[in-house]
Amino acid sequence: MLESLGIYGWESVENPILAALLTGDPTILISDPGAAKTMGVGRIEAAINQTFHSYDASMANFEDIIGYPWPATDDNKKGEHKHLVDGEMKFMKTPVSVWDKGFILIDELNRARVDTQNNFLTLLRDRKVQGVKMENLCYTWAAVNPVSEEGTQPLSFAVADRFAWIIPIPEYKDIPTDKRQKIARSMSSQDSMATKLYNSRFKTSKAEAKKDFIQFLVDAAEVYTEIMCGGGEDLILISKYVASILKDLGNMPDGNFAKVADGRRASMLTRNIASLASVLKVLQGKYDLEQAAITALQYSFPCALYSESIPYQTLLKFHEIHKGQLAGKEKFLASKLAGLAPEYRILELCHLTKTLPQTAVSNIFASAFVEMEQDQYIEQHALMLHLGDKILSDEKFNADAKVLASRALARCTMPVIFNCNAINACLFTDGSQEKLREFKFLYSIGEKDGKLPSLSSDKKIVEFQDLFLKKLEEYENYQYTVELFD
Repeated sequence: MLESLGIYGWESVENPILAALLTGDPTILISDPGAAKTMGVGRIEAAINQTFHSYDASMANFEDIIGYPWPATDDNKKGEHKHLVDGEMKFMKTPVSVWDKGFILIDELNRARVDTQNNFLTLLRDRKVQGVKMENLCYTWAAVNPVSEEGTQPLSFAVADRFAWIIPIPEYKDIPTDKRQKIARSMSSQDSMATKLYNSRFKTSKAEAKKDFIQFLVDAAEVYTEIMCGGGEDLILISKYVASILKDLGNMPDGNFAKVADGRRASMLTRNIASLASVLKVLQGKYDLEQAAITALQYSFPCALYSESIPYQTLLKFHEIHKGQLAGKEKFLASKLAGLAPEYRILELCHLTKTLPQTAVSNIFASAFVEMEQDQYIEQHALMLHLGDKILSDEKFNADAKVLASRALARCTMPVIFNCNAINACLFTDGSQEKLREFKFLYSIGEKDGKLPSLSSDKKIVEFQDLFLKKLEEYENYQYTVELFD
């Protein structure tokens, strides 16, 4: 999308930039000098038809931006100042003042004096100056060089924390060769006065590019509005994920990282994920909350503006821990259970049936149950002896699931009719075998595919018995590990 506007080499940050245009939240671009931040923002502004101005914060006085206080006169009372009557104060507008602008770029913000930086606080967050609302202002962006650059200084946390999007712009040397060539051609055609004489022939293609860009934003805004205002599950999932991520950040020993875990950042990160998901939906036709989340984490924390960036691997670790919360209950549970052996999958599932639909419960159970038949036949029957009554009485298991459980349970309770010394010895040796005696399972557990074990295999039967009792005890004392979010 950005390349169609003549912005080359920004592909790696295109999605967050497009998402920032959806939310309208304050956005700051970071790069070394020469990355064409101002030019790129200017071309974006031209595409969305906003009245634009770029302010150099390192040289401008704040009065240059807002204008000078000017007493408004009441036309009905000549010579009498209205502001003296009702307390209203207005400002003298100039061609560069902010009052009629729809898109502003505060350039070189970290080269400005601290008092100048702080003057932008209410403008950045609330779109207000001296308590007066900027009715036309839609986008407030800023641009800075890295704090390691000579002449810069860290932004105060109060200013840095106002930015929802913190987007590093790629350096020219890191841009692919074909994009660098396009940049070279673009710059020469822009700066050449002779070329400008012929620009009229490009007006049609430029107009089409702008039209497509606007249509993209409209389509993405529709998806974004549905997420944020449609009352669906997505906003709930995103908010739970954000709360978990920020809780982990808040517990980090580094105070510079921990202090960004506040309510303002939670709100910003939620909108960032939702807007990125909307961009991905329109660009790729695929709705991917997880991809939106991991991308948002990279561009939503302002630590680099006043200290060091949160390491990407740290964010990725937190994401891996909590990403299941973005999938919805069924997918979340499936992802949590996927790495467990089938016997433990069934145990955990039976603990969580109240939170899932019948189809999900029955499908997960049937898959794990059949998987156990391959090489966990004894464990399967011990598990059904432990859980059979619950499965048969729980409405979350459908008829097919209950048939599987009841067949295994029936084999567990099959009467033993053979007289075998080994069997009798095991049945009546001590009280610990009373459970086996009650269900008379010793011999029947050797059955598989309709075949009973040979009476000569008493030793094998005893091994079955030992394994069965061991697993039964394990299941009865099992400690659940999977917790489902509310």
